[in-house]
Amino acid sequence: MYAEVTIALTPKSLDFIKKRYREMIFLSRTLPFHYDYTEEDLEGIHENIKTRKAKFKRVKLKLPKEDVEVSMSKELADMLDPAVKLLSKVLEAYIGFRLRRQLQTLCKANALMNNRTEVTKEDVREVLAFIPFFFNPLRGDECMWRILRVLPTKSEEIVKELSDYYSRSTVYEKIKELREAGLIYKAGKVWKSILWR
Repeated sequence: MYAEVTIALTPKSLDFIKKRYREMIFLSRTLPFHYDYTEEDLEGIHENIKTRKAKFKRVKLKLPKEDVEVSMSKELADMLDPAVKLLSKVLEAYIGFRLRRQLQTLCKANALMNNRTEVTKEDVREVLAFIPFFFNPLRGDECMWRILRVLPTKSEEIVKELSDYYSRSTVYEKIKELREAGLIYKAGKVWKSILWR
């Protein structure tokens, strides 16, 4: 039997109780999720609220009645190596065992959410696209997530792919933040992620 717990804390609250959580080894079992909004996201949300378009769709998860085994090949688990190495340093998860298990569990959950009992390369890429959200102080946002999902590609192709959601300037700003955080790099004219090769 096992339990997963999700709690939401402000950075200030977490800083206040961090010492106590470290003493209980609680922080070695966590995968913090940091998020932010772009200015365009904030404007869009306000506009949706003003025009009453801000209704949330209820998503009915089809949870199995009994435990289901979701498999993940070693080849796909190996794809998580760069993320485990990177996040182990950032999250101070010295050995990274739990972190690896958490990332693999997220991959399996994504497969199950898509009605599959076997993890695919797309599941791994989807989880890896969330790395900026685990990477404090970067504080991921939807634009960063969308950029990582389309890599490897050229700057103009990223702008075109995200043009329904973000302006050119926002996309370039987020590319710059991802580059400065060391999560992406430029090889010739193509942006690539350090998280997959």
